[in-house]
Amino acid sequence: MTSSSDCAYIARQLWNVRMPQGLKYTCATFTNDMYQGLRRLRLQLSYDTRTLLRRIGQAPNMEVAEIDVQKFYSHLTSEYTTLMEAQRLIQKFLQRLVSSTAAVSITKGDGSTRFEYNLPSGNKRLVIVISDWVDPPLRKSNDKRSAQKIITAFTTR
Repeated sequence: MTSSSDCAYIARQLWNVRMPQGLKYTCATFTNDMYQGLRRLRLQLSYDTRTLLRRIGQAPNMEVAEIDVQKFYSHLTSEYTTLMEAQRLIQKFLQRLVSSTAAVSITKGDGSTRFEYNLPSGNKRLVIVISDWVDPPLRKSNDKRSAQKIITAFTTR
């Protein structure tokens, strides 16, 4: 049996989302991470791949999901270019948003930090949740601030 960590990543990369200079840290996110990061734009993936994602998410444990995880891994390998392009579009969108829109920063009781951005399309907000763990500056970035990883991003009204 393959562990979930064996199947979770394909060519995992750490991408920078440069936060405004007023903050003492910047952000980063992983590509090809099934649990956090940029793999949220699912509509460009095939119906079969989206179905597998849904079934994996609904499985009560990894043993139940194991066959679907293996099939999902095969689909990811064949749809790698589309997946990387979708993740790059998300990263570019996040970068434009954090560079051009003022955020409201909220620290929750559990220690997590959220940034909320008003979206230009109306009354929705984009919420970016970042880790409380601070990593050293990213090697492939000219931003020398420490980095915190983006855990997830979602919209709310």
